Amino acid sequence: MKIFWSRDRGCVIGSANLTNNALGENGLKEAGVFLADSSLVRIDQIAKSIGAHPVTDAALQKLIEEHKSYYARNRPPHGRKRTRSFLEWYDSTPRQKWKMGWWCEDAEFSKVANQIARKQYGLKHPDNFLYAKKTSFKENDWILQYPLHVGGRPIYSSSICWLYAEQFVRTNEEPEWPYEAIQFRSLRHFDSPPFRIDAQFRRAFKAAGERLGNRTMMSARKFDPPDGLIDRVARLCRK
Repeated sequence: MKIFWSRDRGCVIGSANLTNNALGENGLKEAGVFLADSSLVRIDQIAKSIGAHPVTDAALQKLIEEHKSYYARNRPPHGRKRTRSFLEWYDSTPRQKWKMGWWCEDAEFSKVANQIARKQYGLKHPDNFLYAKKTSFKENDWILQYPLHVGGRPIYSSSICWLYAEQFVRTNEEPEWPYEAIQFRSLRHFDSPPFRIDAQFRRAFKAAGERLGNRTMMSARKFDPPDGLIDRVARLCRK
């Protein structure tokens, strides 16, 4: 049983979880009872009995990270859920966090990455990777990976993709970028990324990135999306 309670707007008691899927996004049917007078439900007594605590962005982000890690380890048997659009992600609360990572030339998988792929996953080599510095990423990060042409305007193409950091390890293959965010298995082994990379997003990201310029796109602090990029992409997607 689930209880959604508001002092001023009533109370709903029913079976639905507080998720997009349970509330009808994908046609799932649930049942509940609406009480216009929420005082009929002794919510303080209920909250005290279950050890409830306030919801914070930090607590929700922690649950998101734990969910990603659990899914990557166990891959639940049901199919992957629908991946939301960029605007659906943009309008959501809280937004699932993600990182950005760029590359400018093709590179080979490191010896360390290949060794881990063989020993831990039974694979000849990983599926994808990205050079990084110590503080760039952490395990279970979703990383939006995109190509840049150093010395010219950024060019975003069909090469834009998601990378899931299964492991973040030191390889020392590149002196300036001694770490690697490595995705060993294909994306189907992980939960859905924050949003889907469709034609609308590609066009908006390309235009917003070229507007900001290579220097900004290559020097994002801690590889978080640069200030203004997300809002600019959202405005372009709404056009």
